[in-house]
Amino acid sequence: MMEALLHREIVAAVVSPATAGYFNLTHADRAARLIAAADADPGLSWNVAVGMIKPDARLREAVDEALDKLMADGTIVRIYARYGVVLQPPG
Repeated sequence: MMEALLHREIVAAVVSPATAGYFNLTHADRAARLIAAADADPGLSWNVAVGMIKPDARLREAVDEALDKLMADGTIVRIYARYGVVLQPPG
């Protein structure tokens, strides 16, 4: 969608903030203007997620703990920034 937007094949696209941020980072000379029109859509408002094939409470707890530590020490914010993504507070 972002490529189609860049080439004016479409006039608008609804994408996640991560997609738009990375696109703008890699196309700084042709960055897209962002409008927060879909912020209320939970499908587009995630920050950090880990998908698991099988439920595993202990593993989920360990992943949650690791993510909490990475958030607390600023690692996740730094990683996101490297890709042009601004970490949004949970909605």
